[in-house]
Amino acid sequence: MGTVNRHLSVFLPYDRPPQHEDQLTRAAMIVMRAVPLARDALLVLLKAPTSARLPEPELDMQTSYVMAPTLVAEPDVTVLHELISVFLSPDEGLHLSQAQIAERSRGQRLDGVLRFGDRLVVVIECKTVPHAPTGQAEELRRRGVQVERSRVVALGWHDLLEDWWALLERGLLAPAEQVLMEDLIAFTEEHFPHLLPFTTLGRAGDYDLRRRRRLVALLREATGLNEVEPTRGPVIGATLMTDVVPGTRSTQRIVLQQRNDSLVLVTWPAELKPKAEALYRTGRAQGLIDFLAAHPGTWQARPNVYLAFHNAPFAQRLYLHCHLDPSDYIRRWSGQDFDQVGAHPHNRIREDLWPWLRERQYAGPEDDQQLDAFLHRLGRRDTHLRPSIEVQRTWPWAQAVDLDERGKLTSEIRNAIAELFRALDEPLPPACNAPGTNIPPTHGH
Repeated sequence: MGTVNRHLSVFLPYDRPPQHEDQLTRAAMIVMRAVPLARDALLVLLKAPTSARLPEPELDMQTSYVMAPTLVAEPDVTVLHELISVFLSPDEGLHLSQAQIAERSRGQRLDGVLRFGDRLVVVIECKTVPHAPTGQAEELRRRGVQVERSRVVALGWHDLLEDWWALLERGLLAPAEQVLMEDLIAFTEEHFPHLLPFTTLGRAGDYDLRRRRRLVALLREATGLNEVEPTRGPVIGATLMTDVVPGTRSTQRIVLQQRNDSLVLVTWPAELKPKAEALYRTGRAQGLIDFLAAHPGTWQARPNVYLAFHNAPFAQRLYLHCHLDPSDYIRRWSGQDFDQVGAHPHNRIREDLWPWLRERQYAGPEDDQQLDAFLHRLGRRDTHLRPSIEVQRTWPWAQAVDLDERGKLTSEIRNAIAELFRALDEPLPPACNAPGTNIPPTHGH
């Protein structure tokens, strides 16, 4: 079985802080050791032969030897066909193709080494900060090993991680390999997010998984809350349950999502009855009307009234076609119409509730044909009338990408959340109280 490599065994402790660059080096080396396609992705980036054309690999790290010590000790096997020294860093556009590998006279500690017998050795010098000195990649102590061909290659972490992430997206990995790669991406995102290829919407490109991860990161940065999670289902977005933290009363959640060619920040006040009471039975209702009137080109709202039963998933609800003006919609629910909010017996919907919904223009003629199907799904359960309203702030996708590239999108989202929550007299997320939001703190009812 051979000796266990104490640096590359996932079962042995590794004494480094999580943010130490050696931890990322170790994670990458473990992935290359366990996932042949990840190893080949590196070789392709280096324009080197892939594993199928090379001897069985041996991986090492934190070693002083270019070739295995046992081979170096035997004079007749000290000729290496090719040596590639890789400078792996956050730098973009760095070229070291003209550099020659000089003989190092002092001792060395090599971050990572991939050895393919005497055919190819890849030595990796890892840096997690930009513009680091390249000397350690340009000088190697070969200990008498004769090298027929050598070169220095500059490689960006974002390029390597992008290719590894593509293996996940294309479903090319076995289940255990997939878990390992996902752990690497998650570890990098937590401790070295600047190295990832989806650190902006532009870098995320057209890949849904990367866009989703970027939206999660944006909403976390904008709110200062780690409770943000990817939106469930096919929607590309991020969700924060704001009624849990920071503790909103009139709305349950806020979502940052991609809708066609737009980036949308959206929330749905008054979905559940307690939320509806907190909106329509307080001064928040008029505050929302005033807010929408003051931001006609920035914020939009639309009625989102629907019928549902307890724990009904989205597809089993009956969303109604209500064409009322948002201000009129809010005023109606703030008056006597609110008495209808809540549960209704299944056997009174067609005779009582439905005519009322049609008369008050909460439902349209196009909804009549959907009622039978909903009542069939409902069975003998009560139905709940939910007077929700959708409130959203929209950025054209191209504008959002540009703002993100210039480092301004997070503050735009943060300020948008702050001004909306202030209008609703809701507590602000922690980051929205930070300097730079220009929105004073608010006080809940």
